[in-house]
Amino acid sequence: MVICENSSMQAWGNNGAGELGNGGGGSVDHPVPVLSLTGVVALAHGGGSHSLALKNDGTLWAWGSNDAGQLGDGTITSSNIPVQVTSLTDVSACGRGYYHSLAVKNDGTLWAWGANGEGQLGDGTITNSSVPLLITSLSGIVAAEGSLEHSLALKNDGTVWAWGSNYYGELGNGTTVDSIVPGQVSSLTDIIAIATGRFHSLALKNDGSVQAWGSNFAGQLGTGNMTDSNVPVPVIGLTGVVAIAAGENHSLAVKNDGTLWTWGSNLSGELGNGTNTTNATPLPIGSLTGMIGISAGQHHSLAVKNDGTAWAWGSNGTGALGNFTFTDSNVPVQVLSLCNVAIGVADIDAPASLSVFPNPSSEKFTVGGLDGSRAILEIRNMLGEKVMRSWIDGANPGIDLSMQPDGLYFLIIRTPEGITAFKLVKE
Repeated sequence: MVICENSSMQAWGNNGAGELGNGGGGSVDHPVPVLSLTGVVALAHGGGSHSLALKNDGTLWAWGSNDAGQLGDGTITSSNIPVQVTSLTDVSACGRGYYHSLAVKNDGTLWAWGANGEGQLGDGTITNSSVPLLITSLSGIVAAEGSLEHSLALKNDGTVWAWGSNYYGELGNGTTVDSIVPGQVSSLTDIIAIATGRFHSLALKNDGSVQAWGSNFAGQLGTGNMTDSNVPVPVIGLTGVVAIAAGENHSLAVKNDGTLWTWGSNLSGELGNGTNTTNATPLPIGSLTGMIGISAGQHHSLAVKNDGTAWAWGSNGTGALGNFTFTDSNVPVQVLSLCNVAIGVADIDAPASLSVFPNPSSEKFTVGGLDGSRAILEIRNMLGEKVMRSWIDGANPGIDLSMQPDGLYFLIIRTPEGITAFKLVKE
């Protein structure tokens, strides 16, 4: 799936449960519009058979399989068109597992619904829910991701929390004991992004290094061996990373020079390096440069270049590569008939009463014009990923960016009057 420049969506690939949202069924080998969705700012998809999209009005929409209530509309009836998730407003981020879903609200609360047989909803039970449930033990959440039977959440203090199944150590707490409530992942600090595979997880640190934990039978932890780990361990040989993604048993990373690196299972060519050989250490895909975004399905991968083109590789039995064929490819092929893909965050005209200075900034900047208003400030990088979230007001308008690398950032300011945005250069 991709978000188009006009904030609509396109999707392609498997559609057995209506997960393409095009009102039909059956696999599609090229991009088609997702029906009735505009104003889309974020999406969640991957393993499993349902999809989520967040609109710019803070509502969340879902479609596809719903046998465990993962669409969150109060039913267990599947839908091949988007339906609104019940009782959720002011949503700022979304994530999904194979059979469950997650949403973060502007107030930092985390909500979960769908399958819960291993406690992946984090509400202290193992009971499925077809409506969103508040995870009361967590606050200050900025991102969440789900997998087959476990979930991760990133807090605004840079810590990571996990719950659900832990058979392979995927909770990262030094045990293999399941948990139906969130617990902190061991020894992780300064984390700015998270990703989940089927039984493994990744975390991107502020310094550009990557940590991994959980199942490693195919080398998906990138440690040079195939030994599981129930605590985070460094992915070897990777520095300057700006984005991460995890498939069922493989992993991806984009570095700040625009190169793309992959590791783990490669039986369907999902590493994109021209072979079908599994690899336990990251290797570059030499044919791709200028990459700014990545995503991973169960056995295939997708990347977006800075020219707005999308490239895919791996398993294609359901048309997941989007090139009008059903033939696997172990090298990247261009997705065809694609809309103009949204890159970064669209400009929004800010009212004259607000300002950001100095801009460019070396370390700190100030939001002017807030007066007595309290606002939520989100800072996103060029990939649209959230790297910071904070309350600001007239008494505390300053923000410290010294921990972030130099580059272009988007400031999204949510005030009682609406949402405004600025571009900020840190140098």
